[in-house]
Amino acid sequence: MIDSGSDDIWVQCEGCKTCFEIKGGSFKFQSSSTFRYLPCDNPLCVPKLCQSGHCVYDIRYLGSTAVPGVLSSDTFSFPTDYTSIPNIVFWLRLRE
Repeated sequence: MIDSGSDDIWVQCEGCKTCFEIKGGSFKFQSSSTFRYLPCDNPLCVPKLCQSGHCVYDIRYLGSTAVPGVLSSDTFSFPTDYTSIPNIVFWLRLRE
């Protein structure tokens, strides 16, 4: 499931603590051969918050709910028409 309620793409990862259950399961980023975390010096890392060399962010919904994520990239595949788009940048949601 992709959260498209903002300008950024958010993807809930498998193992996400306190996240909601998703039909079909959460994103298994450890199983993806094309997944990668993006570094703090990536131009898309705004604001520049770093943790272990990775770009991180806490987005706040409605001014109070913090959702932490790590800027990441992977190939998005759409099985209905066999389309794949490489190097899509998104925030990997770590917990709700």
